[in-house]
Amino acid sequence: MNSFLNLIEGLSPEDIGILFDAGNEEQVIAGKLILEEGHQADSLFVVLQGLLGIRSSALPGSAVATV
Repeated sequence: MNSFLNLIEGLSPEDIGILFDAGNEEQVIAGKLILEEGHQADSLFVVLQGLLGIRSSALPGSAVATV
C-alpha cells in the first residue's frame, strides 16, 4: 500500500477522489490473467492486498517478478 501512496502523493485531493470514484474493487482468484503480454492496457491496476505475479512468454513457466 505504501507504494501506491507514494504514487498518488503529488495529486490533489480532488484528483485522488476522481481516481477512487472512477475505479472499482475486484477480487481476483489465483492464476487469473488480467493483462496479456503484447496487448495495450486500458486500465490501471492497484493491488490492495496479496501478490501479483508477472510472467513472460520468453520465460515460460516461471515468474519474472512478484509484486
